[in-house]
Amino acid sequence: MKKFILLVAVSSTFIMCKKSEATKSQLEGAVQSADSTVTATSDKISDITNTAEAVFDSANVKIKEFDDTKNVIKEKIEATSKSVDSLSNKIASTKLESKIEKKDSTKKGSEKIVINVPSPKIIKETKVIYKDKKRKKMMN
Repeated sequence: MKKFILLVAVSSTFIMCKKSEATKSQLEGAVQSADSTVTATSDKISDITNTAEAVFDSANVKIKEFDDTKNVIKEKIEATSKSVDSLSNKIASTKLESKIEKKDSTKKGSEKIVINVPSPKIIKETKVIYKDKKRKKMMN
C-alpha cells in the first residue's frame, strides 16, 4: 500500500510538472504573439504618422501657394484700379464741345417735303362666286 501511495504521489507530481510546462509554453506563445501584434501595430502607427505628416506638409505648401497667388491677384487689381482711376480723371477733365452751324436762308430748297400716303388695304379673304352653281340651284 505504501508503494501504491508513493506511486500515486510520484505520478501526480510528474503530471503537475507537465501541466505547468504546457501552461508555460502556452503563456510564452501568447506573449510572443502579443509582442508581434504590438510590433505590427507600432509599425502601422508610424506609417500612418508619416503619411499624415506628408499630407500636412503638402497642405502647408498648397496654402503658401494660395497666399502667393492671392498677393499677386491683389497687386494686379490695385494696378488695374489705378489705371481706371487715371482714365476716369482724364475723361472728367476732357470737355466736349459741339460746333454750332448757322443756317443760311438761301438754302430753303434743300428741305424735303414729306407726304403721308395711306398704304393700300390688304384683302384677307377672297370670295369666289360661280355662275354655274346658281343656275343649278335654280333648276332644282
